[in-house]
Amino acid sequence: MSDYLEFVKDSIQTLLERQSARLGGRPDGMPCITVTKQSSKTYRSVSKGPDGIYRSGLVTEQPLEPTPYRLDLRIWPVLDLFSEVTGDAQYRQMAVEMASAFGRYGFESASGLGYLGNTAEFDVLRLQPVAVSSQAEPLFKPDVYVPVDRLWAEAPDRVARMLKSVYYGLITRPETLDYNRYCHYGYDDRLKKPSMAFNSGHVAFATTGAMLIHWWGSHFARTGDAECLAWAQAMADKWGAVQHSESGLIPHWFGGRRDEPTMPPQPTASSDETPAAISLLRAADELKKRPEGAALAEQVSGVARRLLRGMARHSYDPAERVFPQWLHLDGRVREETVVYTFRTQADKDEAVRQDPVLQEVAVFAGSGFYAAGPWCVGVQNACPYNVALGACLLGDADLLARAQALAADVMEEAGKLTGAFNAQGQWTYPASASYIKMMILLSDLTKERRYLDQARKLADMELDFLSRPAPAGEPEWWRMPFRGDLLEALLLLHRALVRSERTGR
Repeated sequence: MSDYLEFVKDSIQTLLERQSARLGGRPDGMPCITVTKQSSKTYRSVSKGPDGIYRSGLVTEQPLEPTPYRLDLRIWPVLDLFSEVTGDAQYRQMAVEMASAFGRYGFESASGLGYLGNTAEFDVLRLQPVAVSSQAEPLFKPDVYVPVDRLWAEAPDRVARMLKSVYYGLITRPETLDYNRYCHYGYDDRLKKPSMAFNSGHVAFATTGAMLIHWWGSHFARTGDAECLAWAQAMADKWGAVQHSESGLIPHWFGGRRDEPTMPPQPTASSDETPAAISLLRAADELKKRPEGAALAEQVSGVARRLLRGMARHSYDPAERVFPQWLHLDGRVREETVVYTFRTQADKDEAVRQDPVLQEVAVFAGSGFYAAGPWCVGVQNACPYNVALGACLLGDADLLARAQALAADVMEEAGKLTGAFNAQGQWTYPASASYIKMMILLSDLTKERRYLDQARKLADMELDFLSRPAPAGEPEWWRMPFRGDLLEALLLLHRALVRSERTGR
């Protein structure tokens, strides 16, 4: 067994021994791997409205839970993959049993929504939803990590209901498909009415829209439900209509002031809308499983290709090694935007003259390969990996060339690291995990051995860092919510190395 497999095996055993809970709190309940609540570092956020007034609020870091009770859905793919590469079926069976338990207890009877996503988790002891981070109330908000395929296998009827219920939960104005990024539990989806009144101050993120297309496409692929196909078509039309004709970028959200009659698209693009593009490609894979979905599959695949090319071209400054936080839709860096942080010290100085408390707000021009926003506990830059994944899924030579250029810069930046944390005290291993997966994709696409060597270098670097004593006051790495990213990357690397030895490449 390779060192990588030993590391993953030991880590899974640690989680079973030290981060698991019995279902329902019963001594004979099945063991479920759990995870601490998602959190952020303490920071003061800021925004600037059209009226020129700055608004801010303090977000306080939440302490880690020493004995967490939140079901870790993101560990399921790790368990599946560990069984695949070792031939030991017990790990896959653990994932099956946890998913089956979630299927029995993890869906609300009133709405049909699951206790999962970006703003709710499942309490395996009390068999109820719990809020994420510092929120007072669990809310339902789609997330790219929701294991839809696994849940389809274990609880198909409940998943089918949930994927239709989100329409009534999130969509507030069916005729224009206006929606909010989250909704409350407790509504009755059988009424087939919006759970929330239209509000122009709602925020309709592009990532949420893309995930809805994916989810409805998944429902259509498995059931042939024409209503889900129509919803997916309408959402694809909504976002396709605002995609920039030249840059390929899309607005980060629809939304406006609360007194407006509509939710207009905003003239601001995020520097990393790649998760939305990948969700669209996943949707296309689902839609084309039935002839009636072929045209929409081609449509959303085209939107995703243009968006990924736009991200690869405009969202990274190679001279500064920075992914600017905000862009104009034509690809230019958006200097004047004030959201969460100030872009420049000059912006901050002006604001502090109006309100001294804004001295607490950070200046942040954008992410790096191993640097993230001041609120982040760990660095997770999805753009490089998603560009490479897009190149793989689409067979796109332009995306491949962009991914290769990003990979070269990744390795240079990785060479500057000296420990498990960057200068801002943020974990680096989740970023390296993403880059390991990126290198494996590039190895498959180019047949060049150097990319596997680079993946191994990144893996060995992070394992060396994690083997050292942690700084005082820092938790063990395996307590963090993103721990599964590293374990998955190590398993994929092991599999790729075994395949390379067999083929001689």
